[in-house]
Amino acid sequence: MLMTIEELKAITGEIADDSDLSRRLEAVEFLIRGYTHNTFRSRYIRAECRIMGGIIWDIPPQIAEGDTIQISGSRFNNGIYTVTNITDGRAAVDGSLYDSMKDIVSLVIYPNDVKTGAAMLVKYGVESEEHMGIRSETISRHSVTYSSSSDEEHIMGYPKDMMQFLRPYIKARF
Repeated sequence: MLMTIEELKAITGEIADDSDLSRRLEAVEFLIRGYTHNTFRSRYIRAECRIMGGIIWDIPPQIAEGDTIQISGSRFNNGIYTVTNITDGRAAVDGSLYDSMKDIVSLVIYPNDVKTGAAMLVKYGVESEEHMGIRSETISRHSVTYSSSSDEEHIMGYPKDMMQFLRPYIKARF
């Protein structure tokens, strides 16, 4: 996960219930990874691990409970997971895993500016939900101007200005 709900609330305040924030945070995380083509995996903290009985064996010692990991090079387990428990070099995660002998497990590290920007995107989504699609509204003679989220001022449904924090992290895609 991009950050914990407690970290999110420290930045945004109490804007919604925990389950709603968790759902929105996960959506923003996938949006950021998709928009930037960046997985934010550490090049130095990764290992080839085996998975047996839903447990990752021989996990790198730098990975701790609550960390986000990415499994790649697998036939069945590719994806992002949060480590829920570590005991004797074995880790349990928040999703189900299939047995495999050589999966690459990498630590995912999001920079603080990405975390803060993501929190602002979540806050924007919660606060603007009731006004979604309205560009301007005039009270006298009641006039409403609607905008589409696909226009030049928006990127992936968010205002272009709010997405500028991701510019340094965009990777070329060929």
